[in-house]
Amino acid sequence: MSPLPVPAPRPRWAAILLAGGESKRFGGRPKATAPIEGIPAIVRMAGRAADTGFDPILAVAGRHVAETREVLATLGTPVVENAIWDAGRTGSIQTGLASVGPVEGALVWPVDHPFVEAKCLATLRSVADGDPMGVWFVPTFEGRGGHPLLLRRPTFDPIASLAPDAPLRSLVPRFGPQVRRVPVDDPGILENADDRTAFDSAQARWAARQREGRWTGD
Repeated sequence: MSPLPVPAPRPRWAAILLAGGESKRFGGRPKATAPIEGIPAIVRMAGRAADTGFDPILAVAGRHVAETREVLATLGTPVVENAIWDAGRTGSIQTGLASVGPVEGALVWPVDHPFVEAKCLATLRSVADGDPMGVWFVPTFEGRGGHPLLLRRPTFDPIASLAPDAPLRSLVPRFGPQVRRVPVDDPGILENADDRTAFDSAQARWAARQREGRWTGD
């Protein structure tokens, strides 16, 4: 009897949680530690990434690296320091991509968007697994693009060549049709909680969706 074929392993996708900012508009308090139902935002994000099979998972922090390490210690999630965190967000992305090792690609998830659900992450990964020609996957809700992004390895070197303060979107024309827009049923991708008021408002809308049963958190 011929041996049964061994299924090919699923590609490994890393998750990079970006918490490299000063949180100045958050009153100086680390945004990564802001509670969502009693759980620090970045801990919730790491848990959602783990639930959908991302591995490795790491965070990039700067001004608040000590506080970020403290809250992620219970999960064993490593935190990489971006020494030039004040030079721009792309610098933190570069730090993360340089630290993930041999993976298919990486989820790049800013802590400004902590209300994204696991089902959204699973959709992004499933679409990318089935589309080897795509290299840049953008979730969309009602036609609007949001975060997190899923980036395949061919994007890593071009990103590394950018200035730390250059916008990541400046590379989109370079990849043209390899940039995919992925519809998801998750308004959390659009919630930019960059200050305390925006965070509290986004959390209230997220909690309302939970009560309505729109999301179960899985």
